[in-house]
Formats: sequence, C-alpha cells, structure tokens
Amino acid sequence: MSRSEHARSLAASDPVIADRNITVECTCDDCTVVSMPMQPSMCNAYNIGHGAYIFMIADVAMSLASSVEDGTALASSAHIDWLKPVDMNDTVRATATCQYASGRQARWVITVTDGNDEPVAIFRGRTQQLRK
Repeated sequence: MSRSEHARSLAASDPVIADRNITVECTCDDCTVVSMPMQPSMCNAYNIGHGAYIFMIADVAMSLASSVEDGTALASSAHIDWLKPVDMNDTVRATATCQYASGRQARWVITVTDGNDEPVAIFRGRTQQLRK
C-alpha cells in the first residue's frame, strides 16, 4: 500500500474527518492537502471560524502527511499563528509539507488558507513514529 493509499485509508476510518466534512484533496510524498467547509456550528460569537477548528484542520493535514505504511506517527508538539479570521461558510484548506525528517521524528509546516487562497494560519508541528 502506498503512502497515499495509507493516508486515504486512515482518513476513511477517522470519525472526526467524517463528522466535519473534511476532504482529502491530495496526498503524495511531499505534501498533503485537506479542506473543510466552515459550518455555522464551527463559528464563534463573532460569526467567524473558531480558532480550534483552524488548529484541527492543520492537525489533520499533519496527521495524514506523517502517516507511514508500517507504523503509527503521532503529534508530539504543535504551535499555530492565526493570521486573519475566516468567514462563516468559507472553505479552509490546509497544506502540510515536511520541513525535516530524521529517524522516527519529523517537523511539519502547515499553511491554512481561506477560499480566496489567502493564508489564515501557519501551523508548525512535530511528529514521532511509535516503535513497532
């Protein structure tokens, strides 16, 4: 099973991905792209996308990007910078790229954009592959 097939298999069995209508747009060796519509239930009192959901879509992108055919990779740390708000009913897209990988560790940069392809957040995370 290829990395792409493995990531899509994981996505298909993840209830959070299904519950939030997250779409896997692309999975390849150098990046993973997922998208999600900002539903009214995902917005705060100001009718803008809640930051927790922006974090979540970035985390999902990193999770799928770091998936490996013969093991499990989990997030060990993450940091996000929110750049601008997202409107209700907009669609956000998270693109995960590997910045560095060595052994069982990897560092990721995930750019989250809005429907106009404008950056709304930059997420940086680390993953660790579990021992078999």
